[in-house]
Amino acid sequence: MKAGIRKLLTLLCLLGMSTFSFAETLKVVLYDGGSPPLFFEKGDSNTGIYVDLLNAIGKQSGIQFQFDYLPTKRAMALFEQGQVHVEPGINPVWRSGSAVPGEFTIAFAKAEDVVIFNEGKLKSVSGPQDLSGMKVGTIKGFFYPGYMDAFGSGSIHRQDSLNEDKLMLKLVNNRIDTAFIRKEAAQYRIKTDASLKSIQIGSVIGSADIMFRVHPSKAAVIPAINEAITELKANGTVETIYAQYR
Repeated sequence: MKAGIRKLLTLLCLLGMSTFSFAETLKVVLYDGGSPPLFFEKGDSNTGIYVDLLNAIGKQSGIQFQFDYLPTKRAMALFEQGQVHVEPGINPVWRSGSAVPGEFTIAFAKAEDVVIFNEGKLKSVSGPQDLSGMKVGTIKGFFYPGYMDAFGSGSIHRQDSLNEDKLMLKLVNNRIDTAFIRKEAAQYRIKTDASLKSIQIGSVIGSADIMFRVHPSKAAVIPAINEAITELKANGTVETIYAQYR
C-alpha cells in the first residue's frame, strides 16, 4: 500500500515538473521609443496597457511573456522568422501584406482614432468634407480609412509628425488646425501634461478590433490566451487596466 502511494506521489511530482518545464515563454515585441500609454520606453517605471494586460493574461493562463524592445522594421522581420512570437494590439487587416500574417486571438478591445481640437474650436466631423481646406496633423506612415483620397487630392492638408507628443505639440502651438490621434494616447497626455489640458477630444474617425498577433509556430497557445481574455473582460480587469491610463 505504502509503495503504491509512493509511486503515485512520484508520478505526480514528475507530471508537475513536466508541466513546469514545458510552460510556454513567448517573446513579445514592443517598439523602441514607446507609444504611451499602450507601452512605454524600455526601463520606464510605467508599464502600459499592453504590458499590464499580458501580465494579467500570464497569471491567468500560466504563459510567460518576455518583452523585447525593437525598431519596427526589425520587429517585423523577426516575427516572420519566428524569433518574435507576439505583437500586441493588431488588427489582421494591418498585417495582411506580411509574408507571415500570423494567427490572431479574439479581440480584447477596440482601437479608436479621434479628431482633436484646441479649446473653443471643437466641431463635429463625419467625413473629409468637414475638414476641407484645413491642416490636419497625422502620424507618419499611418493609414486613415476614408480620408486618404482627400489627403491625396489636397482638399485636406496632411501634416505628418513622428509621434503623438510632437503631434499634440503642433496643435497647441497652432501649427495645425486639428489632428487625428489614437484616443488612449490623447486621453493619457491630456491627463498627465498640463500644457495640453486645453485640447478637446472630438469625433471618432476610425475604429477597429485589436487582438494579439501570434506567430504560427506558437498557435497552440491561442486557446489559453482567448480563455484568459474572456475571463479578464468578464471580471472587469481589461476595463480597469485601460481606465487607469485615461
